[in-house]
Amino acid sequence: MPQADYDLLKTLKAQCLKVGVEVNKGELLHTGVQALASLSMPDLEARLKALARVRAGRRKSKD
Repeated sequence: MPQADYDLLKTLKAQCLKVGVEVNKGELLHTGVQALASLSMPDLEARLKALARVRAGRRKSKD
């Protein structure tokens, strides 16, 4: 997952806390999957096409 997505999750968590909702990264991701599942196929396809492709696998450590 790109660093920008981790940053977005951090921002979303902070926004939730501002309104009194304590949430963790897993809950946000779960909510996102549920939201995607509710989209029509054309809407889901459009959102997927709008995303930058992410290379599969984990980054190599800098060790």
